[in-house]
Amino acid sequence: METLEFVLIVLSCVVLSSVLDKFSRVSLPVLQVAIGLVITLVAPSVLEVRIDAELFLVLFIAPLLFNETREADPKALWNSRADILSLAIGLVVASVLTLGYALNWLVPSIPLAVAFAFAAALGPTDAATVTALRSSVCLTERQRTLLSGESLINDASGVVAFQFSVAAAVTGAFSVTAVLGSFALLFVGGIVVGFFVGLILSLLIGMLRRLGFEDVTAHVLYEVLTPFLVYLFAESLHVSGILAVVAAGLVIARPAPRLSSPTAARQRLVSDSFWRVISFLINGTVFVFLGMQLPLAVTPGLNGGLGLIEIVGIVLTMALLSHACRFLWLYLMELLRRKRGQHLCGPGKDLVRDVLVTTIAGAKGAVTLSIALTLPYTVDSGAAFPQRELIITITAGVILTALLLAACTGLGTQMSAESWRDDAATPEFEASGRMGVKENERGSYANFDWLRTAAVQLFEVKTPLGNSVGRLCQDGDGVQAVASNGQVYRATTTAELSRQLLGYDLPVAYIDRWANGLRVPGEPYSVLPDGRLQQMGWKIQRNLGEDGQVRMLLLERTGLSLRLVFDRFGQPEQRPGSCTDNAGQAV
Repeated sequence: METLEFVLIVLSCVVLSSVLDKFSRVSLPVLQVAIGLVITLVAPSVLEVRIDAELFLVLFIAPLLFNETREADPKALWNSRADILSLAIGLVVASVLTLGYALNWLVPSIPLAVAFAFAAALGPTDAATVTALRSSVCLTERQRTLLSGESLINDASGVVAFQFSVAAAVTGAFSVTAVLGSFALLFVGGIVVGFFVGLILSLLIGMLRRLGFEDVTAHVLYEVLTPFLVYLFAESLHVSGILAVVAAGLVIARPAPRLSSPTAARQRLVSDSFWRVISFLINGTVFVFLGMQLPLAVTPGLNGGLGLIEIVGIVLTMALLSHACRFLWLYLMELLRRKRGQHLCGPGKDLVRDVLVTTIAGAKGAVTLSIALTLPYTVDSGAAFPQRELIITITAGVILTALLLAACTGLGTQMSAESWRDDAATPEFEASGRMGVKENERGSYANFDWLRTAAVQLFEVKTPLGNSVGRLCQDGDGVQAVASNGQVYRATTTAELSRQLLGYDLPVAYIDRWANGLRVPGEPYSVLPDGRLQQMGWKIQRNLGEDGQVRMLLLERTGLSLRLVFDRFGQPEQRPGSCTDNAGQAV
């Protein structure tokens, strides 16, 4: 089958999964794996197409990790650096030793070095899997930080352990000193190279902006090319390309100066929209491809002298040991934390349950599969690599088992979408209160007055002393903004005006419905396990008072969060017919 046809089939499967996801309670990653498996059974010719594992890492993992760093909070990662490094290095080493010896004991025909290679491939938690599962597993902010940081860093430790285990299996030689030296070079070198490349790129972009070059298309293309260039440059220097991409992404994603120009605002909006699409395609492609690989992995394994029941037993045993080792490590880590007055999910929470959820959420995926597929076919003597096909079979089985466990965890926390309706008109209301804005670690506070009638929506931001900072108004004639100095701005959307006037995106066009527990009609959405609505690029949390009226509205997206605390929410006392009618008065 031609490569182009293969690509079109995979993309079609991804699109199909997004449609079926609306009608299925199965988590999206599992659904995509199932679709990939069905496609190979219906059209076996797709198995004829091969993707080089190294190319797979570059094309899929590099941009995915870069996007993860765009959404990561560098300050939160730094604050949890000890725990992240413990999971990314210490847990990987412990897992390699535990699973390696166990597999060698269960299947003596697998040499110890080969068993260690298998265990090392299972070390990394996959960023694609973790990202996709965060929407189906209820996690706290610290849990999400630990999982994201772990998935961004532990690839390097897993890859290095795998490489040296394979080298020992191929050559029959092993040196602890060489392993430690190479690991230090790959780990530290990757971070250093990524840091300086990211710093240079950031300075270059800043200089171009100061010179007035703010082309939206060029900015998006720069973000697209960055992960590939960083990865390839680092690999050419024989350091970890994975860690280089992560380090460069964190440097580039550090808090930037306020975006005040319309062009800069459009860059942010276009960039966020682009990466949402790319992230969905990458995640979907990874899992569809994993499903397509299952027949290739299982068939040779069944011919390696073991029956189906034996292979299933080995897979389940390895999956159980992997989760048990992870659970024990996290449990001990959390006990030490609690002795210092810190908690994984907060004081008073169930320790065992919180650790168990964190354990299951750290699933394996594309990185593990791609690492396993790089196993050589022969050793130095020319003989076949011991039990290569069986190792790939067991690896694929463990990945699928981990996905199913995570999916089952998510099913138990799903909430009904009926809590967010779209079958009602937006009611009229008048509200006031306080708002907090956090943009790239910069926080600010203000008061607000908010009026919503059938003809007008007015949102005014004020200082704590009552002075107007800016006013956004939308009526039948369009959208306008009035600054504190009386200057009037006009644009096609409230988001663009908000960016010009306030420096951040205030989605006035939508928050009136979200504040009333309503979805935006006709726009894609999902309800997260904790009850939050995900729509229009925002995650929305709504808390009610004893009277049933909204008391707090929290909106979150990459690099920006808005918290509205309502002191008053009721029927409007005035009903202007247009923005002009209300131009000279407060709400």
